[in-house]
Amino acid sequence: MDKKSFIRGFGTGVLFVAVILGISCLIRTSDSAVISRARKLGMTFSTSGNKSVLDTKVPATGSSVSGGNDSKSSSEDADKQDNNIKNTPKASSKASKKSSDTDKFKSEKKKLEQDMENEKKNLTINSGDWAKKVADKLEKEGVIDDSDKFVDYMKDNDYAGKIRAGEYQFEEDEDFSEIAKMITKQKKSGSKK
Repeated sequence: MDKKSFIRGFGTGVLFVAVILGISCLIRTSDSAVISRARKLGMTFSTSGNKSVLDTKVPATGSSVSGGNDSKSSSEDADKQDNNIKNTPKASSKASKKSSDTDKFKSEKKKLEQDMENEKKNLTINSGDWAKKVADKLEKEGVIDDSDKFVDYMKDNDYAGKIRAGEYQFEEDEDFSEIAKMITKQKKSGSKK
């Protein structure tokens, strides 16, 4: 290895490291910016008496992504932090209210999911649709798990050539034989044209 190649490689490495360090300095945010963002997102801080664990009484230093006057924003954030520490009991009552609201939301979500699961699935079969196309539609609607197995079932039991066009409703717990009878217009209770 000659001296020229070594210097080029070394210089390239130095430039690469300088770019990486420069980018990392731009991305960093101050502690006060992180704390204020956490409060906006509803995160709480544990307290010991009247003093927060994160409260250092010294404004945080560091660069901010947004730019501007850091000392002014740091002192404003420190003032907001002190005010929020004084209001910690209110924050805990808000947190308990949020948890009850979250519980309500989760129970409503669970009810809606159950209703959606119990809902019948609609399927339209057009004239000339092949067994594979019908099976793909059924799989997409969530009526069956594997379209290839359904196609094989249709072929093995001579249903593949007897598919009729129309509007059908299916439940998720129906097996291949019930579905096949329904779409070939063989008698089954609950079928719909």
